[in-house]
Order: sequence, then C-alpha cells, then structure tokens
Amino acid sequence: MDNRKGIISLIIVLVILIAILSLLNLSKGTQLQKAQIYTAQKNLEQEEKFYTHPIRLTSREVISFELTADGKEIMFFDGSSDSILKTNYQATYIKPLYNLESRGINNIIWSPLKSASINYFNSGAKKYINHITDQVKELDQNIKGVVFSKDGRKIAYHYFASLSNGNISISNPDGSDFKTLIKTRISDIKIQWPSENIISFYNLSEPSNLFSLNISNQELTKLVDPLYNFSVLWSPDGKSLIYSGSGSSQEKPSLYYYHPENQQPVKFELNTFASSCTWSIDSSTIFCSDQTGFWKIDVKSKAKENIYQNSGYFGDNLILSPLENYLVFKNKKDGFLYSLPIKD
Repeated sequence: MDNRKGIISLIIVLVILIAILSLLNLSKGTQLQKAQIYTAQKNLEQEEKFYTHPIRLTSREVISFELTADGKEIMFFDGSSDSILKTNYQATYIKPLYNLESRGINNIIWSPLKSASINYFNSGAKKYINHITDQVKELDQNIKGVVFSKDGRKIAYHYFASLSNGNISISNPDGSDFKTLIKTRISDIKIQWPSENIISFYNLSEPSNLFSLNISNQELTKLVDPLYNFSVLWSPDGKSLIYSGSGSSQEKPSLYYYHPENQQPVKFELNTFASSCTWSIDSSTIFCSDQTGFWKIDVKSKAKENIYQNSGYFGDNLILSPLENYLVFKNKKDGFLYSLPIKD
C-alpha cells in the first residue's frame, strides 16, 4: 500500500515537473519568436532605409565617370589627383585605378571595355590613351565629337577645319587608317554609334535634326524633325531610341520613344532630357530623372513608376548597374556623383 502511494506521488511530481518544463520552453519559444520578429522588423527597417536616399560617392564635383568593365565598381575622375579613381556603389572605399596626365582634362570618353579612352583637354588637345599598354597618341586638333564603336575597335568623329573642309569619319582609336563617310558644313555635331553598321548624328545648333548614316553605303536617313532642347539616347540593342525636344527654346522638353516599326513617335508624360535617362539591359525599360525625382517607364505600355521623389536631385548621364539594382548619376544641382539603390 505504501509502495503504491509512493509511486502515485512520484508520478504526480513528474507530471508537475513536465508541466513546469513545458511552460519554460513555451516561454523561451515565445521570447525567441519575439526576438526573430524584432530582428526581421529591424532588417526591414534597415532595408527600407537603404533604399531611401541616394548615396554620395565623391567629395568633389566629378568631371567624368563610367562603370568598370565588370560593372562591379564605378570609376571616375574629379581632378583631385593624377589618377582615375574607383569606388563601389556604397562608397565604402576609394582607390586609384589608372594614372594619367590629368592637368586640364575636361572630359573623358571611354572604350566599351574601359581599357582605353579619349581625353579632352582645356587647351583643345585630344589624346588617345591605352591604359593597358600605356600607348598615348595625340589626335588631330580638328577632330571632335569622338565616339567608340560597340566593340571598341574603331572611333567615329566629326572633323571640322572650315566650312569647306568638314566631314564625319571613322578610324582606328589612335586616328590611323581613317575613312571619310560624309562631308558636312555643320560646325558642331553630336555623333552616336548605336549598332555595327549605323551611325547617327544631329546638329548642336538649334533646332536640331537627327539623321542616321549607313556606314556600308553612306545612305542618309532623316529620323526626327527639327526640335529645340534636343538630346538622344539609343537602346542597347540599337533598334530604338528615346529623344527629348520642344517646339521652342523656351518650352520644357518632352520625352519621346521612337522605333522604326512605329509610324509615329510615342510621347511620355515626362518633361526631361534624354540625356537624363538610361536604358535597361533588355531595351524594354527606361529610367529617367526630372526636377521632381526618378522614374521607371515601360517603353511599350508607357506605364510609369516613381522610384524616388526628391527635388534636391536632378540626374544627368544616368548609368544602370548590370544587376539593375543601382542608378549612378551626376547631380546637376551640385555636380557630385551619386548612386541610387533600386528595389526589384
């Protein structure tokens, strides 16, 4: 009898102990769950904070910038040293990339692989520099408006010595083996090289006309009628373009999408310059900046999404990172270089 009572008492004690342990584990589990929820909330807050503001990448006004060949970093020149510098999208470091003769540089045009450049100087001189082999070649002083081909093996440029001696030509990047494509009396021309066999150009004196030029047969085609406040940005695949323009120099520019298959250009509800935009890698979307913020636009549906709104920034020469998670731009309002994180 006493043994039976002892066993019953022991069972009761064990049940009580199990209940107490269960309550303790439940309490710990609740605390752990609360901690996990709190951590997740903090991470979400940090993520939202991360996507809130542009990140300033430079401490001085930038003269020229581009992405590195692998797209993982941004290289820039701000005149603070005799080097092309590089940083990441979060500006956690700044390191020298290339040394160069920097005195008086006011612009740098980079080859697609970023291994060579055409450097413009205040004196009017222009130099081809191969940053791998250290080859330096000064170009003819009458050459201007230089642009690299997509493979970087050639350059196109506007040669203008006088009204009777002007042309658009192509050559090797060091200026050798040149070929004249078309003669022109226009003194200021902006050239672009959207695809292997097509060059486009327009006159910088307003109103501007946009033309395309077939390199093989020199066939000239007019693409856009005269406009003021004109700028053009071709898509990565070279098949379409956006352009900005207005009917007078006093009007704000409107933004348009043009594709040869369309009979008429498509107008977007955005007043900005094409030079304040960039394309997605698949040529389906543009990212643009205006006086109010930054926008993402589907060129086919015209669907527009505001990705950042702040009147303190007006981006110029926008570049999209290869993963399409950052916009890099020069702010027209202070001259500094910034990156803007983009949500998926």
